[in-house]
Amino acid sequence: MKQLIITSLLLIMAVFSVGAQVSLPYYTGFEGSSEQTGWVQYKKGTQSSFYEWEYVPNQGFGSSTALMHYYPVGGSVASDDWFVSPAFLIPTGGTLDSLRYSFTGFGLPQAGDTVFVYLLFGDQDPDVANQQTILHEFVGGNYQNDGTWRLLSPITLPAQPAGDSYLAFRYKTVSNWLDVHFDNVAINGNSAAGITETTTGNSILYPNPSNGKVMLKPAKGFSSEYRFQLFDLTGKLVQDEAVNSSNPIDLSVEPGCYHYVILSGDLSETGKLIIR
Repeated sequence: MKQLIITSLLLIMAVFSVGAQVSLPYYTGFEGSSEQTGWVQYKKGTQSSFYEWEYVPNQGFGSSTALMHYYPVGGSVASDDWFVSPAFLIPTGGTLDSLRYSFTGFGLPQAGDTVFVYLLFGDQDPDVANQQTILHEFVGGNYQNDGTWRLLSPITLPAQPAGDSYLAFRYKTVSNWLDVHFDNVAINGNSAAGITETTTGNSILYPNPSNGKVMLKPAKGFSSEYRFQLFDLTGKLVQDEAVNSSNPIDLSVEPGCYHYVILSGDLSETGKLIIR
């Protein structure tokens, strides 16, 4: 067991030694500084601080923290507030795998109002970015102000062969009762956009992202009996069990982004797993 733990820690240290560039798959539930790092607000309309993007505890999916924009009341200058992710690379494309959203308030988007999700390319500042691509528009039937949390269907991200990409939320209105909440954002940079299996070495752990269960298709040389270990983003071991590849693995942790280790005899593999 001691040797297994040492091997696992060495693998995790290798994963964490990657440079400052945000690696994919990427997940944030906006919980605490580690999941909020790199996100920046850009105010392009009124500079009022009364109504802007903020992190709100106990109002997210499952009573977690949410990214929220309250409605602006009165005034004649538009609120035009962007909230932009840290940079990531998708040279061959990818997917927005997960996005939870919930809307409340008395209003519905009117002409000129914007509750959109964008992909920016080239710069985090929307005004400087080389390209703004609308991924989803929350207007019409896509905006339901009933306070219900919904999961957006996966969206294909176009390939950006060179340079940084950014996910961005935009809230624009002059005066409307639109309260918007977002949570559980997951971005995957798989070479084939929309793929539901993630290959690490020659083994396949699927589905990834997962809703609570995964299966392993072992690589050649791996025994059907193996050890599965799961670590959170701080490197803490949160799940450790012996598994048979013919059985699913029940994931006994909260939604988020994790590192996993597969151990079989002298063989080992590691990768990232998103749990929604």
